[in-house]
Amino acid sequence: MKGLRDFFERCFSAFFCAISFLTILPVDGLCRKEAISICALFFPLVGFCLGVLCASFDLLMLKVTSTIASSAIVVALLVLLTGGMHIDGLADLADAFGAGGDAERQLEVMRDVHVGAFGATSVCIVLLLKVTLIASLKQALRWKAICLMPMLGRWCALLSMFSFPYARGSDGVAFALRRYGYVQVLISLSYVFLTALFMLGWGGIVSFVICSVTALLISASLTRRLGGLTGDCYGAIVELCEVLCLICFNVFTAT
Repeated sequence: MKGLRDFFERCFSAFFCAISFLTILPVDGLCRKEAISICALFFPLVGFCLGVLCASFDLLMLKVTSTIASSAIVVALLVLLTGGMHIDGLADLADAFGAGGDAERQLEVMRDVHVGAFGATSVCIVLLLKVTLIASLKQALRWKAICLMPMLGRWCALLSMFSFPYARGSDGVAFALRRYGYVQVLISLSYVFLTALFMLGWGGIVSFVICSVTALLISASLTRRLGGLTGDCYGAIVELCEVLCLICFNVFTAT
């Protein structure tokens, strides 16, 4: 019984570690250091919880405001809850690509805290696409899409994290999360796949496959260019795959 209790305590601690990594929620006191090595398997689940919060808020806002306004508020709420960490990664990566140069130069640009023209433009485009795509969904599908979008986006980042090398060697938090990689990927794969199937049927599975393959292709391209992935790359993958998820939901789940 003690071993079983320790197992569940470690799982709960890992879940709160994942929340601490991915959101601004103050749960650091519930995160045990030894649970960090397995917390990545909960990243998609944290994404789903964020989606449920946003979808619930959306249902309330739709009663008092327009569809487009509620869509914008939901997108803003998701950015707020995550502290803008993923959108910041997208901006940093866009600025690095805009700066050009070799891999070392681009990695250095990604470390810069300032946002340039390429980064600001990419952020505006992605946010505008999200608002427009959510607003275009039918009401019966809308809340499901808002729930699944953050989950699939973080699944794609998790898949990339364990499928490609880290560009900064042993430097950075992301490297500490890579332990038990295949186990974490398989567990995450199972519950993300089943959730997509349960909520959206075959349309959800098609969306899941397309987003996963796209994440791998993006990661392969970034690895060739930078010699590996960084935290900014993971953030950019989350944002881009969330947009792709919404496109897939509009195309493959239309009724």
